[in-house]
Amino acid sequence: MPLFWICLAFILGIAAAPFLSLPHHIIVTIIIVALLIAYTEKRLSLCQPHLLLHNAMFKIPAAALLAAGLSGLLLFQSSLPKIQENNIYRFAGSSHVTLNGLVSADPDITSRYTSATITCHTVLVDGQSYRVRGKNRIILPQGFLIRYGDIVEIHGEIKSTFNQDEPPFTSRDGREKIFTKMEYPDVKIKATDEGNPMLSALFRVRERANRVIFDMMPFPESAVLSGILLGLETSIPGYLWNGYRASGIAHIIVISGFNISVITHLIFRAFSTGKLKGIALPLTIGIVTLYTILVGGDTPVIRAAIMASIGLPAAGIGRKSISIHNLIMAAAFILAFNPFLLWDISFQLSFLATLALQVMADPIIRWIAHLIYRDEEKVNSRHAVLELVVTTLCASVVVFPILFRLTGTISLVSIPANLIVGPLQPLIMTAGGGSVLIGLVSPLISRILGVFVWPLIALCNQVALRLSAHPSATVFLPKWVYYLSLCLVTLILGYFCVQQIISLSKPAPDRFN
Repeated sequence: MPLFWICLAFILGIAAAPFLSLPHHIIVTIIIVALLIAYTEKRLSLCQPHLLLHNAMFKIPAAALLAAGLSGLLLFQSSLPKIQENNIYRFAGSSHVTLNGLVSADPDITSRYTSATITCHTVLVDGQSYRVRGKNRIILPQGFLIRYGDIVEIHGEIKSTFNQDEPPFTSRDGREKIFTKMEYPDVKIKATDEGNPMLSALFRVRERANRVIFDMMPFPESAVLSGILLGLETSIPGYLWNGYRASGIAHIIVISGFNISVITHLIFRAFSTGKLKGIALPLTIGIVTLYTILVGGDTPVIRAAIMASIGLPAAGIGRKSISIHNLIMAAAFILAFNPFLLWDISFQLSFLATLALQVMADPIIRWIAHLIYRDEEKVNSRHAVLELVVTTLCASVVVFPILFRLTGTISLVSIPANLIVGPLQPLIMTAGGGSVLIGLVSPLISRILGVFVWPLIALCNQVALRLSAHPSATVFLPKWVYYLSLCLVTLILGYFCVQQIISLSKPAPDRFN
């Protein structure tokens, strides 16, 4: 467990970084001193009892935790944008700038604008050219044709993506380490197909898959399926969007960490109880990988897939407690590349949903099953339904504070809506995804399969529209509800996490066979 506590201290150090400000040389000095003290603790523990080193759940010097936390603090401060000659952020606030760079991600096309990420190469200011690094966001009119791999020349004003008196993670672009933007600049495409061939192929597959979906079933179900599978939500009508939001099930029509976590968990558990039990782990990871490829390999999807899959190897060998250990390690690994992601909604949803499913689902399912169904045969026959309900509720309860903070509302119909739509979600994703994959090879067969997928999506649409029309569909609540729910969720998760950590040295209980 030492690595678990080191990673946890590292994450807490990042979380505390916005409230602390220390010079780099002081932090490095304290880290070195803390490591020396940790070595001394280790040596002294050979002669006398140590509170942490002699505890089976820790086995780590206290000073090592301090060093790990300060490492997180140092990483956060090192990642802040700096005004350097070779950094594009130096030119924030400059007008009449000519920027040359590569479109390094698939453009985000909405009904109002087109957004693209540019990896900067050179910038021309006042007749002088500079080689620069960093990423820049450009906002273009809706319908502007720009693709991944284009080499572009952009002329306009460079602005900061975040307020100067606030940390970078307060803006969406800042959390992705994009610190500058250019709104509606003049753009010239100088060359095409200059990006990574593999990424280019992934984005082309997503474009083709989107066409397959719209050929496979009528509108608006095709638009909803495109949002569920590919993250392309611009075709979903506004009234339908409002219905999903008001009924509390908007999360099913966007690719989020919540979705990936729930689907990965359910697929693995479904395969683990049948004849495919021996290959459930590679089969689940393979399906998640194919899905990631299908949606174009966007960064949030990759991140959510890693977070959702990281605990599967532990579950595959029956070591439940190792799953939380691996999840914390995965979170620390991801944050080591970009500490600002700790404040990213997708990261928070994927982490919390995965954590809830790992530590809460099994104990609650076993408790309810043996409380209601005394007969083991009844437990086995009804376990699948119970699992779907508990899994959906666990993930929904844990992510509630995050979603409430975004909207300030609670939907009184969200629980029944989620109970109806939740079990349909994995069916839609697996059946719809399989149909799309087949459609890439044989469009005719995919149209036939679409006949069976369409009613599932149509049912979700009707649930969203009819329940959203209820007077209690959206209820505004005061801000203190957020803090209350956050405290309750923290206590609940803390309890189950502690129980799982304590059970590390105990054999895992038998699951339903």
